[in-house]
Amino acid sequence: MPVMSVTPTPEERIIAAAAAMLGRKGGLAKSAKKTHAVRANGKKGGRPPQDPNTPAPSKMAEYQRRHRARVKAAKKAKAK
Repeated sequence: MPVMSVTPTPEERIIAAAAAMLGRKGGLAKSAKKTHAVRANGKKGGRPPQDPNTPAPSKMAEYQRRHRARVKAAKKAKAK
């Protein structure tokens, strides 16, 4: 697929629309294996509950940055 320019040409728009339709169709695919796996997981109790102490994915990068800074400061303080 060609790299899209800043202003897509009509040809690029058609290609993008076709790719979106194919991706949507693939995402809706059901198979016997998926059905079996879903039922087996449901019998085990389903998806586990979310840990309330875990930060949201959007906040994860900020959380990791602050954590690294705290660890670095603690190491520096311990070295003195």
